[in-house]
Amino acid sequence: MNYLNHVLLSSIVVVDSSIWEGLSMAFVILEACQTEKAGECTTVCPVDCIEEGPDQFYIDPDICIDCAACQAVCPVDAIEEEYDLTPEQEVFLEKAEAFFANK
Repeated sequence: MNYLNHVLLSSIVVVDSSIWEGLSMAFVILEACQTEKAGECTTVCPVDCIEEGPDQFYIDPDICIDCAACQAVCPVDAIEEEYDLTPEQEVFLEKAEAFFANK
């Protein structure tokens, strides 16, 4: 084994995927999407994690990579980080979780 291969192999880090269990989505689509389902968010998402539901769009927490591209293009500011939700907005997090749980 040459030196470069040794360095590359010794640099590999193994991450226990269980550390991610229990973590939830980074972004949540809120009420403003219900009145204006513009959809710009779906075209900019690099991992295609936004799906259209019957009344609004939803972000799949298992696919989202937390890039914020959707938030930047939403014309009605309907996308917020989960950790910035007010108690009144928590219902939209619950709706998204239920939407993807039934898939």
